[in-house]
Amino acid sequence: MSKETEQFTGEKLKELRKKYGLTQVELSKETGITRTKLSEYENGAKISKSITMLLRLFFEKKGGEF
Repeated sequence: MSKETEQFTGEKLKELRKKYGLTQVELSKETGITRTKLSEYENGAKISKSITMLLRLFFEKKGGEF
């Protein structure tokens, strides 16, 4: 599996969100992903490839590694 399609985990999502000092509400506003869905992802719901790509781009734009 290439890095671009590697599955993004809820644990990694939460880690990066906190690293950049974002609440779920703030991340929701920045990405268009509802706060409820972000919470579900952080608590173990599977994250689709399209959402993975969106989150990858968001955090890379912030200067972080995926």
